[in-house]
Amino acid sequence: MEARYEKNGSPIVMNWDDLNTLINIRPLMACDRVNVLPKKDLTWMNDVWTTYTRCYPPSEVKKSIEEGIVIIHEMSRFTEKLNSVAKELEEEYDSPCDAHIFTCGNPDLQHPFGAHYDKSDNKIIQCEGVTNWKIWEPIDGFKDYDDAANLEVDSDPIIDVDMHPGDVIYVPRDYIHLATTKTRRLSVSFPIRADIHPAIQEREWYTLFT
Repeated sequence: MEARYEKNGSPIVMNWDDLNTLINIRPLMACDRVNVLPKKDLTWMNDVWTTYTRCYPPSEVKKSIEEGIVIIHEMSRFTEKLNSVAKELEEEYDSPCDAHIFTCGNPDLQHPFGAHYDKSDNKIIQCEGVTNWKIWEPIDGFKDYDDAANLEVDSDPIIDVDMHPGDVIYVPRDYIHLATTKTRRLSVSFPIRADIHPAIQEREWYTLFT
């Protein structure tokens, strides 16, 4: 993957209405899928019908998005649009792909990871709001993925853009990058990993009784 930015490079794959639907489907709000930042110690009551008790109530997810950052993993089959993008990337790179939904309702909040690098190649589609993205040259030498966040970078970025809905940025593995929320933000990152289990998600989109 090449580090690059594409103005109006993608159809909008998700919007606020889609997110509203998602956060109200409580079984999808599992604590091991939903990453709330900054971290919080949240408690709640579960009713008698709850089969998986470690799912955030919609009210807590809503509040967390309004006040901070929420990242929702394993979302590539949430909608047909997301599934289609993941399928295209898996075919292009011959590697498994997921969809991670990033949302922030507080533009004054600093990104908790700061400038960092990842194990994955990433395609990011801006869906709502405006986000500034900076990308620097890849990390040189030994890569410590356990300590890859909040890096101090003294060189000029190779890409520095404000992304609007429909814009796309490609961030290759090990390239240092920083996303700064300028307005309330909704974006989807499609991470691609060639170094892990080769199994690829089922991508057929099924319909019933049409």
